[in-house]
This record gives sequence, C-alpha cells and structure tokens, in this order.
Amino acid sequence: MHAFKAMGAMIVHGVYERFPRLRGAYLEAGCGWVPSWLGPPDEQLEMAGREFPYLTMSVTDYFKRNCWISTECEDEFVSDVIKWLGDDHIVCESDFPHPDSKYPHAVDTFLDLDEKHISRAAKQKVLWDNAVDFYRFPADPLPKIG
Repeated sequence: MHAFKAMGAMIVHGVYERFPRLRGAYLEAGCGWVPSWLGPPDEQLEMAGREFPYLTMSVTDYFKRNCWISTECEDEFVSDVIKWLGDDHIVCESDFPHPDSKYPHAVDTFLDLDEKHISRAAKQKVLWDNAVDFYRFPADPLPKIG
C-alpha cells in the first residue's frame, strides 16, 4: 500500500514534472497493483485538470517515463502488467533474506515462468536490462560472461 501512495504523491505533486530525469523505484510491493491503480488517477486528472495545472502528462505517462516496479520471482501475473504497460520498467526481486524467499533459486524460478505468458526477451529485461537502465550503468564496464 505504501508504494502506490508514494508513487501517487510524487506524480500528482509534480515531482516528476519538475525533475523529468528523476527515477523512482517502488520495490517490495509486487507489480500486479500497478495497471489497476493507474486508471483512476488518469480519469481524475482528466476531470479535475484545473487542480493540477502543472502536470503536462497523464499519470500513466509519468509512470512509464519515471517509475520502476519489482516483481517477485514466482509472480505469474507479471505477464498482465507487461501486457498493459510493457516490460521496460520492471525488475525482479529475490525477497532475500525473508523466510519465504526463493533464494538461492529466485532466478531459476523466474526463468521457469511459462513462456506463453512472458517471453524470454521480457525475462532478460526484467532480470538484467531494466536494472542496468534504471541505474544508468554504462554497458562497457559490465562484466563479460565467459
């Protein structure tokens, strides 16, 4: 619950409007709530736009530009989030060191998710590429495999 309140506050109070390069990661909350949460604020902004004259985009557009969320490694509903919002701003969490963590098998658990629902390319992004993008790591100093 705290993740969506924090994200909502940062969006509607214009933080991402004033600082368009700022990135926020809302972690340890799963990701299934995001598509259903974004709809009502978009509608409310449409109806009450005068209350937020400083916002130049929809809540969904701010999310897609500035926000990252995490999925737990066994969450099959991540495919629904990808369907609605794309796979660019989701990272995978291991939930370590919590007792219900899949560690040390978190990556294997995520990779074993049914490819009918989440493609190998999306799995690559969620496990690696999106974190590299979020932290703005340059590609060249990353470790080489092999």
